Amino acid sequence: MKEELKTASLAPFDNDAPTVVETDASETANAGTLQQHGRPVAFFSRSLYPHEKHYSSIEKEATAVVETIRHWRYFLTARHFSIVTDQKAISFTVRSGKTKNDKLNRWRLELSSFSYSITFRPGVDNLCADALSRFCASGTKIPDLKHLHEILCHPGVRRLLHYIRSRNLLFLIVEVRKTCFDCVICRELKPKFFKPSQSHL
Repeated sequence: MKEELKTASLAPFDNDAPTVVETDASETANAGTLQQHGRPVAFFSRSLYPHEKHYSSIEKEATAVVETIRHWRYFLTARHFSIVTDQKAISFTVRSGKTKNDKLNRWRLELSSFSYSITFRPGVDNLCADALSRFCASGTKIPDLKHLHEILCHPGVRRLLHYIRSRNLLFLIVEVRKTCFDCVICRELKPKFFKPSQSHL
């Protein structure tokens, strides 16, 4: 499956072609593919945040659906598209709207602004999205945040947070702030921390 992902060539997005969104979730990652004419247009994957790893399986799969659609909102708004998921309960819940789970109800309300149909496909047939979610999970190695701050030449909170989010690393903004504020070099050299002696012009 890894060879298929490497050799698959992306097709340009066609505004007039039927669009299919395939999603999947593993224990530690979400993934999705955007397809037209049976060919991939784009891939998406991200690691789950620590609190998301405690979600039930149906909530993880729903997260994959919602996150993927958010990511490709600019492609999917104002057009009808199909969602394919390997979680039968998700397809039933979205179609019927019968659930007492507040989280799922909020996500279903968010998706109500889109025009879509959702279908169930067994995991053994949902190969591309399934492989992406598991490949992302297996390939995720979390670095030490302090070491990362140092090798990136001591960026501030905003730049370090942008780098972390662009790499889907599992750090909270609180941890990023603490790392930057506790850095001795940053406190000695950066204008935010340095206070010159008071003097008159």
